[in-house]
Amino acid sequence: MRVGITTLLFNYNYGSALQAYALKQTLHRLGNDAELIDQHDWSNERWYNRKVVFDYSTQPPRLRRSHLLRRLRFIISRALLNRKSARRNMRAFETFYSTRLPIAPLGRITPRTARTINQRYDAFVCGSDVIWMYRGIERGRDDFFLSFTDDTDKPRVAYAPSFYDDPSTLSAAAKGAIRSRLQRFSALSCREDVGCSFVRSLTNEPCEWVLDPTLLLSEDEWHDVMIPPDDAPRREYVLAYTLGNHSWVNDLACIAATALGNTSVYRINTDEFLTYSALRHSSLGPSEFLWLAGHAKFIVTNSYHGALFSVIFRKPFWTGSFPHASHRLVSVLRRLDLQNRIPDADTPFADATTQSTIDYDRVHTKLGTLRTASLDYLSKALRVKTAATYD
Repeated sequence: MRVGITTLLFNYNYGSALQAYALKQTLHRLGNDAELIDQHDWSNERWYNRKVVFDYSTQPPRLRRSHLLRRLRFIISRALLNRKSARRNMRAFETFYSTRLPIAPLGRITPRTARTINQRYDAFVCGSDVIWMYRGIERGRDDFFLSFTDDTDKPRVAYAPSFYDDPSTLSAAAKGAIRSRLQRFSALSCREDVGCSFVRSLTNEPCEWVLDPTLLLSEDEWHDVMIPPDDAPRREYVLAYTLGNHSWVNDLACIAATALGNTSVYRINTDEFLTYSALRHSSLGPSEFLWLAGHAKFIVTNSYHGALFSVIFRKPFWTGSFPHASHRLVSVLRRLDLQNRIPDADTPFADATTQSTIDYDRVHTKLGTLRTASLDYLSKALRVKTAATYD
């Protein structure tokens, strides 16, 4: 079976790139010929200096000023501070995409290419990122809901997507628009409990909780993707992996390094604007990131995927919640009995060596059970063929 995948691409984020790779590899392992469909994403163009198509005039004045200041910050950092490093970092990602995630030779999804895309594939899968957002529907970019697919009996499968919007903040009209698109799917799933509950409430259909696809591959499979970075540490280190500016990650990493003794701190700050501080380590693509995570003595991160790779590589870790990651982070850590890895005010940070109490044999036994259930969902979903209507 030839399967077309829609997910976030080319946004220079380790988690996005690695989940896309894992989903593609998993579908291959299940006996399918899986391809990534070129997906137009306005946010990538906005932040990565391709074509700026964001309409600031539609935003409230305070938010408009915030976007403009962020854009100015990005331009200054690219043009004046570390442009060469930014390009090297992007090239490392592009190398990963070209070698590990080749795109189907059909062009981007447009009304003109939709017919060819539908003829090429026997099934479609969307996932597994923060891809479902109402503002995409408002702007006519609802391809992540597989709206470009024909009304045929081909399987339309959601594998581990997440909602960008807080369901409690959506209007009745927004919920209705999302409902009409979800009703076209033959199988629904999410990677956070809140998302599953929201889908069930809208559609009255089953929605299964499943693992992020990065957890569907084994540690050995990820080792095969690793590449050591040019500035690979020569001694033991704590990996501090930060999305955005969250100083507690670096502070806690220093505490852990001190407690562990004779250990340095290797910092990766990949905020979405690629600022100067984020680019001290150049040429770190997804494969190099995997090497750093796999060889760290300890990991401190506010990244969802940073926490998942800590589990995959059996690393002691602390983690926290980036604004849109909290629900999915808690959902998976709770199932693995690792919810205590999210620090709170009563956590004894100074005693970082308490991480050695993680029983990873037990954790990976639970992970194996969840992996079997997730793979069972995906394999069954691709065999189901249910005709659906689109309001």
